[in-house]
Amino acid sequence: MRFRSVFHSILVAAITVVTVGAVVFVVLPRTSAVTVLMAPGIPLAGALGRFVPSSFFSLIGENGPRAFLFLVCVFAFFFWTALVAALYFFWRRLRGTHAA
Repeated sequence: MRFRSVFHSILVAAITVVTVGAVVFVVLPRTSAVTVLMAPGIPLAGALGRFVPSSFFSLIGENGPRAFLFLVCVFAFFFWTALVAALYFFWRRLRGTHAA
C-alpha cells in the first residue's frame, strides 16, 4: 500500500504547511520568516506564471501584483508541501512505521 503511505505523507505535510503558514502570517507578519516561507514561490511563479491562462487572472482582478502574489502563495504552498511530504515519508521509512 505505497499509495496510502504517500497520500498520508502528503496530507500530513499539507496540514503542517498550512498551520506553520498561518502562525507565521499571524504571529510574525513583518519578519524574515515570511520571506523564507514565500521565497520558493517567487521564482516558480515567475517561471510557471506564463502558463496560467489569462482567464484565471481575471478572477483575481487586475493582471498585476495581486495575481502574482496569489501565484507566489500557491507555488510556495506546493513547494513546502512537497518538501515536507518527502521528508516525512522518508523519516517514516527509516523508523519502520510505514505500511508495507
